[in-house]
Amino acid sequence: MDRAHQWLDGTDAKWSEANKQWKFPSGATLTFAYLASENDKFNYQGSEYQFVGFDELSQFDESQYRYLFLAYVDCKVLKCLFGLGLLLIRR
Repeated sequence: MDRAHQWLDGTDAKWSEANKQWKFPSGATLTFAYLASENDKFNYQGSEYQFVGFDELSQFDESQYRYLFLAYVDCKVLKCLFGLGLLLIRR
């Protein structure tokens, strides 16, 4: 999130600390989220994302990854990194 603040502070994007989300004038959002428990994967059911990024994939259960991967097969990008968190972009 620190890097996102470096890039987006001073732009027209608005940060919501409560939602951990940047909202752009177009209505697009950049949301930082997490999966604290196995069932948290269901929190993202029914949403459409252009990008789903896993940071430090080795910290997630395989079933969480597979669920999100299969649920968002139309997602433009599914990226796995080595840090901790989940990044969701909605257009």
